[in-house]
Amino acid sequence: MATISIIVPVYNAEKTLHRCLDSIIAQTYTDWECILVDDGSRDNSLAICQEYARKDVRFKVFHKENGGVSSARNLGLDKATGDFVAFCDSDDSVTQKWLENFDVLSNKDIVIQGYKYKKADQLAYTTKDFFESSEETLSRKELLERLLEFENFGYLWSRCFRRSLIDKYSLRFNTEYVVREDEDFILHFMTHVNSFRTVPTNNYLYNEPDYFSKYKIVSKSDISCTFDIIIQCLNLGFKGHSLKLSTEVTRISNNLVKGFFTNKMSLDYVSKIKSRMRSLHVDIDSSFLPFYKYLFYKLFFLLF
Repeated sequence: MATISIIVPVYNAEKTLHRCLDSIIAQTYTDWECILVDDGSRDNSLAICQEYARKDVRFKVFHKENGGVSSARNLGLDKATGDFVAFCDSDDSVTQKWLENFDVLSNKDIVIQGYKYKKADQLAYTTKDFFESSEETLSRKELLERLLEFENFGYLWSRCFRRSLIDKYSLRFNTEYVVREDEDFILHFMTHVNSFRTVPTNNYLYNEPDYFSKYKIVSKSDISCTFDIIIQCLNLGFKGHSLKLSTEVTRISNNLVKGFFTNKMSLDYVSKIKSRMRSLHVDIDSSFLPFYKYLFYKLFFLLF
């Protein structure tokens, strides 16, 4: 049994998969298993995965019908045997000390480091510096606030999770969420964390996708996910008027505007969402001003 299980969901990734898996093989920390979950790829991704499994027994390959990245990660969690779990996307790569710098021997529930990212139109990576801390100096809420400050709030691949907590609380990714399923998973995990560590290293090389070409945002799905995130933030100590929760409410409002004016959401649905927001005692009035504005314009043009 390896100390760290690395879960890599794979879907039509033949152009980037070699780079990703080569970077995992090059790790200075060697006590790992890599669970490759082919999510019904239609290209040569599965064959590439099997190629690496033949070369290195630490790679384990599983194939499933296409069901999305969350279902692939969930299968990876089902198959993981390590004491800790890390995640890597098949279109990204890592530096040699990615696993080593997680320092799992520190025996924390979660270890977090920084990352480097590159947009589609960029040639060089930009470093997202991080801070060093420990559970003795920050509360969980204070940690999350710092993560917001350093733009590292909802990224799976900059974290290493204790698997026993995942299993104890039956934590899995919600397959109905189209985007931000990773942030939702992290927040559910954080509600059970008793110890953590952050390290000021940047070993994950994130290749930022063309967001709108890669994801089709389903408004009601996004609203449901955002509700879940709001509830977990409240459980973790965020107040209803905080900037984080205000941002989440604005996201819901923007989805309602988009859904209502594309005739995908009724006014009754909007009213139900507002009632649900009020039941959470979250300040919604200022965040819903754009919706009221657009509703007025639509009614004006319908009447005149």
